[in-house]
Amino acid sequence: MRQVVAWTAVLVVVLTLAGGVPVRAQNDPPGADPPRAQDGDAVPGADVQGAPTLPFPRAGYLIWIEGDVLRVRWSSRGAARLFSGDATADRAILDVRAVGLEPGDVVRRLGNTVTWLARARGGSDGFDLVVARATRWVRFTLLIDGRLASRDEIVLGRGLRHPPGNPFVLSLGPDLGRDRWPPIVRGRPDTVPGTGYLVWLEDDVWQVRWVGAGREASGLVTTDGRLHEVRREGLEGGDRVARGASLVAWVTRGYDRDGVAFRADGSRLTFTLLFDGALAAPHQIWLGARGAHPPRNPFTVGRSAVIY
Repeated sequence: MRQVVAWTAVLVVVLTLAGGVPVRAQNDPPGADPPRAQDGDAVPGADVQGAPTLPFPRAGYLIWIEGDVLRVRWSSRGAARLFSGDATADRAILDVRAVGLEPGDVVRRLGNTVTWLARARGGSDGFDLVVARATRWVRFTLLIDGRLASRDEIVLGRGLRHPPGNPFVLSLGPDLGRDRWPPIVRGRPDTVPGTGYLVWLEDDVWQVRWVGAGREASGLVTTDGRLHEVRREGLEGGDRVARGASLVAWVTRGYDRDGVAFRADGSRLTFTLLFDGALAAPHQIWLGARGAHPPRNPFTVGRSAVIY
């Protein structure tokens, strides 16, 4: 009974501090400027993952990470414009691949630096970079018609973010910040016999679902990084879900695979999963397509590591 009261009190505090309001599917609001690094404003690699889904809103640059490749594109949106700049990494640049360049355009690699000078009229030109696996950062200086591009003229990743300034530094985690979560959590579990939780990762999105036959399902997920694009999945109007920059918490009435979804850019996630205020047993939690069970609850999933 003491355990039930203790965990319920923790969740009430978390929900209160986080605001206790339902989350919406949206980008995170801009926060304080990140720390300076290598004489440029730092941008975490997680903010640059995935191709932007919208065309260029104006003349400017698109930059994103896709697999092992860092992609840089520019467009003039009609009138001829001159694009130039440089990208310098702290490790060797292994390959540079021109994309759609016109005769006379130049993209040149020299050691750890790539420079370019290209005139564009409409369309989308640019290049792809392949950097060494241990690369920690790439510093960009981006110009249009000989002037520094404004932050609004630079779009980063699928989230359509802007850097805090120009020049800026793209901070890269291991393997270009790629998704390195362990295989055991990948893919959706097939079935849950009776009451339980489903936890899995699919297309870089974490999914947490519960089947509770009307029982109170509550829980908390925390990370040492940040959570992005937190959204409700199938929840009712009276269910409570709240979030902070590095956590999401819920108190709901569990039915058929309701839950939450989110992206995470930290190095580990800790899950605390409850029914009726008591910790769910490990055998009531199914992980990934294999339906594995965690060794305990709460449990932590680390990148490139087993669950602990």
